[in-house]
Amino acid sequence: MLNNFIDILTAPTAAFTRLKQFPTFWAPLLLLLVMTIATTCGYMLLNNEGFVRDQMIEQAGNFRQMTKEQRAQLEKSVQALSLTTQAIVSSIAVCIVVPVVLAISAAYLTLMAKFGSAPLDFRHWFTMTCWNTVPTFFSNLAALLVLLTDANHQVPQGDLQVLGLVHLLNLNIHSQTLQQFGLMQIWGLVLGVIGYRQWTGTSWLGASLVALAPTVVIYGAILYFTL
Repeated sequence: MLNNFIDILTAPTAAFTRLKQFPTFWAPLLLLLVMTIATTCGYMLLNNEGFVRDQMIEQAGNFRQMTKEQRAQLEKSVQALSLTTQAIVSSIAVCIVVPVVLAISAAYLTLMAKFGSAPLDFRHWFTMTCWNTVPTFFSNLAALLVLLTDANHQVPQGDLQVLGLVHLLNLNIHSQTLQQFGLMQIWGLVLGVIGYRQWTGTSWLGASLVALAPTVVIYGAILYFTL
């Protein structure tokens, strides 16, 4: 198992060869869930409580225009919210949403592979989608280090994405989804192209079109409506 973690980062073709023969997804899935939960809870519990509440109010205000009465009601609700409870709820949400998103991606690859006559089932493609997330370990680790080393304990969510393109390019974009897209996500996409090409025998162009299409459509739509 350790060899898979090392090779998915340094020699992905070797890792995908083993995973095609013995598809297993629990290790990278658990790593992703643990690191995502740690980052989510760390933001709420390591930051200053008042700062976190102010950030919640500000983020809610970015989504829609509010009257003074609505903003006052929002502030009252946020002040009454237990951050510990919110962290628990967020952790449960991560455990549900992340596997579902990965399963949807795997279902898409399963369908596309059938068109290409690749005799691989859903378990194989779910395994691939899980292992492709391994690079995000470094972005989550970087976020945790920022939280643990900040002296003021006032780190906005955007500043946690130190490897995100928005942060690296110093762009003024408030979308959390776009802020989270960075170098490690690009690395994961490259792994997806390599793995799909290796498992299906298709060309680099064909593998790129299949593996990258959902991401291009999703992030393109978010970028269009954000800018």
